[in-house]
Amino acid sequence: VQNTNNLFSNIYIKHMIANVKGFITPSKYVKTSLLNLGVSSSKISVIHNGVNLNIFHPMEVENKEVVFLQPFSIKRPYIIYTSRLAEASKSHIELVKAFDIFKKRTGSSHRLVIAGAEGASTEAVRKEVIHSHYSSDILLTGYFPHDALNKLYCAADLCVFPSRNEGSGLSVLEAIASGIPVACSNEGALKEIIKDAALYFDSTSPNEIADRIEELINTKENLALRESMIKKGLECANQYSWKTTADETFDYITSLIKK
Repeated sequence: VQNTNNLFSNIYIKHMIANVKGFITPSKYVKTSLLNLGVSSSKISVIHNGVNLNIFHPMEVENKEVVFLQPFSIKRPYIIYTSRLAEASKSHIELVKAFDIFKKRTGSSHRLVIAGAEGASTEAVRKEVIHSHYSSDILLTGYFPHDALNKLYCAADLCVFPSRNEGSGLSVLEAIASGIPVACSNEGALKEIIKDAALYFDSTSPNEIADRIEELINTKENLALRESMIKKGLECANQYSWKTTADETFDYITSLIKK
C-alpha cells in the first residue's frame, strides 16, 4: 500500500479496493497511505500489533565475550539491526556509514550485526560493507530464525533501526521488550508506536545516526540515559498485547458483518 509512486499501480490498487468493506491497519501511518488512495476514513480501523512477551523479554546472556547462536559465534559488544536487505528505504547503507563515523570518533570495539534475509538491496549493502574501513567488524547474517532473536537482542548493546517506512514497528517492539535501548528513524510509524521509549534520528544523515549511537552505547557516562531508555522501553512494550490486537480485530470484523 505504501509504494504508490507508479501510476498504473495506483489505478490497479484503487480498482481493487473500491469494493472493500473495511480495512485494518497497524498504524496511523499506514492509514494515511490508504487515505491518499482515496479510501474513506470511516472504512479504516487502526489496530496496533502486539508483542509476544513470552518470547521477547530480558534475559541474562552468560558469556560476556561471545554469544553462540548456531551457526554463528558473535563477538561482543555489538550493535544490532534486524531487517531484510530489501529496498533502499531500509537505510542499511546509511547505517554502515554511521558505524564508520562512530568507530572513527570513539575507537570503540563494538561490531555491527545486520540480521535479515537477502533482498533487492543485498548487493549495494555488501559493496558498502566491503568499502568500509571497519568491514571486519560488520556481520551480515542473512536470514535469522525468529525464535533466536530474543537472545540476539539481549546480547546486544544497542538496537539501531534506521528504516524510513516502517508501518508497524514490530521489530523495534521486540527489541525494547528484550530490554535493550533503541535508536530509530523519525519517519514512518515508529514515533507513533514507540513514543518516548527510543532516541530518534534523521535516517538520511549518517552523522546524526552516529550521534545517537554514541549517546546510547554502554559506557559509564551513558549509564543513566541507557537505564532510563531501557525502563521506558519495557513499559512501552507492556502496552502492546496480541490478545488486545485479536480482540479489537474480532470486534471490528463483527461490526462490519452487522452492517
